[in-house]
Amino acid sequence: GEEAMRMLFELSGITYDPAAVTACTQAEQHKATALVPLPNSQQEENADYFKSHKAVVVFDQPELSAQTFTEEIRELLMDKESIRYLEHKIYQFYYPQARARLCEIILNYFSPDDV
Repeated sequence: GEEAMRMLFELSGITYDPAAVTACTQAEQHKATALVPLPNSQQEENADYFKSHKAVVVFDQPELSAQTFTEEIRELLMDKESIRYLEHKIYQFYYPQARARLCEIILNYFSPDDV
């Protein structure tokens, strides 16, 4: 079941992201990432961006079955070269100062008169 799948991912070093929101965090951790974005959402655009750079594996949620998902992840697990490639590609998105820069942008957005 679901617990077995979580353990499988944990042991494999592949990260499963059902919401397609943590790909940048995975970049920091240098982990191969499988995304399942919510249909018709910003998540799909984000996933497509990472996919266009060959940095993640993306699954189309409406067409995804448990069997297909399991088979494709199993195939990926057997392909250590692909895992290393994905880890390398996702790491290219790692920006160590991202959190600090985001806070700076937010704080600069508001003038002292706005607060």
